[in-house]
Amino acid sequence: MKRRSSMRFWRTSGRSFAATVRPPAAVDIVTQNNGADDLIWQACQRLYQRAQPAWAVDSSVTANQIIVALTPAAAELKAGMRVRVKIANNNTGATTMTVNALSAPCKTAAGQDLQKGMLAVGQIATFVFDGTNWLLTSVWSEKVVFTPIATIGGAAIGSLAMGVWGTHTLSLTSSASMAPVMSGSSFQLPDGKYMFVAGSLGVRHNNVVNATQIAQGIRLTKNGVSVQADLESTYLLAGQDATTYPQFSCVASVVAADVLSVQSYAAVTSPGDFNGANSTGATLTIVRVGN
Repeated sequence: MKRRSSMRFWRTSGRSFAATVRPPAAVDIVTQNNGADDLIWQACQRLYQRAQPAWAVDSSVTANQIIVALTPAAAELKAGMRVRVKIANNNTGATTMTVNALSAPCKTAAGQDLQKGMLAVGQIATFVFDGTNWLLTSVWSEKVVFTPIATIGGAAIGSLAMGVWGTHTLSLTSSASMAPVMSGSSFQLPDGKYMFVAGSLGVRHNNVVNATQIAQGIRLTKNGVSVQADLESTYLLAGQDATTYPQFSCVASVVAADVLSVQSYAAVTSPGDFNGANSTGATLTIVRVGN
């Protein structure tokens, strides 16, 4: 049986107009009623309440390609358009999204290509079109947690008369589909906002010769500038040994070009001396918390 479209006629300035409300799917989005004057308004209201113009399931079978079909179909891509997509494939790098046959690159909020692991199967990703690119604006921290609470190798500090920050060697791994870029004692991460939690495994001060004030610390640097640090002071009596455990947590935004490092510190801050100090390493947890 053929479905009849609901028709409503009205007259303006002696001319007649006919409005047709055709449901976009097999099921009517509003009840057909030839006596109603607001069927178009009802149809638009129901369509937007169901979020169909801004929601779709990715139908792509290929990584780094998102294919969606909005209802009603997007006639053009306009700056400010927002689309929520249920992702079908893990991405491995730069990604493109096609919306009703209209394609544009996907970028981070900073305008960079997407990095491996930013999109994952089943993720609900939110994109906003800026006139040229689809910007990924949703958070994906649950997909990128670095483990095993990343190991930082110990670095000997030695006997010091003045404070010197020493850079640790690193061994970072990831349980997600993205890993940090390592370069000796430094590392780099894709564009984004991260939480860093660092804790010293111990700064050991051996056999203090005279009563003395010592300082010890740990810090995160970005491009050689301190982002966050914990610098503590301890008073020791002659003949004492001590091990201290500086720690800190912070949130910082980085881009892929930023060079990061973790450093430790030990020094005498009042008259006196100690035979030696040694940093036995630290732990570092990195969690992706935003774009």
